Amino acid sequence: MTHAPVNDLTAVSAELLTVARAASGRATRTLVGERGQPMHQMLVALLAEESLAEHGNPGQASVQVLHGALTVTTDGQSLAGQAGSLITIPDEPHAVRADQDTVFLLTVATRQT
Repeated sequence: MTHAPVNDLTAVSAELLTVARAASGRATRTLVGERGQPMHQMLVALLAEESLAEHGNPGQASVQVLHGALTVTTDGQSLAGQAGSLITIPDEPHAVRADQDTVFLLTVATRQT
């Protein structure tokens, strides 16, 4: 898959929220790389109250909240973020819940074996 060298994150965020509202309450778009590559970035839109079930962390990861607000939960803590926040994802199973209609940029650097 070929990715655009320049992405208008505001426009893509609005588009993903529109798709999420018309579909399952969530939408994603990969911007850089692909899952399993050393690094990838994707935009994720979640409508309020939608969540990503608990899952593992394949490497170092962060979430930059571009719109709305969300909470990342692990076994021992809750990390709340709103537009402008950058959250480092703990290296343990975690879940993500949208507290409002939310778009975030997920960056993952996959562990190399």
